[in-house]
Amino acid sequence: MASARAACACVVASPHSHASWPRMQRLQTPCLKESFAQGAMMGATVGAIRFVRSKYIVSALKWGTATFMLSTMAALEFCRYNRQASESRLDKTVAAMNEYNRAKAGKQLPYPHDRDVTSK
Repeated sequence: MASARAACACVVASPHSHASWPRMQRLQTPCLKESFAQGAMMGATVGAIRFVRSKYIVSALKWGTATFMLSTMAALEFCRYNRQASESRLDKTVAAMNEYNRAKAGKQLPYPHDRDVTSK
């Protein structure tokens, strides 16, 4: 019996544990806040429309909850895809600029406006 109490005492969190609300670190998930807000608006809209049309609150809640979950996941994936595509384009642009700077350092460029005017 004493060992069971000892095991239970380990599970209960102390008031000074790292999981308490004031000390909990903010999640750093990109796109989560926007996706959550969009999902909440979609779920509330679909739930309200379903309630107005059917007058059954349980059905409206089920439709609203399902819409909230599906639209939040869809918006999150769409945002992550756009973010990844944007980072890919940025990487290509940085690589092109680095190549241009290496070419500029290695030879004189053919156009006067590409050359550094102050180095004369």
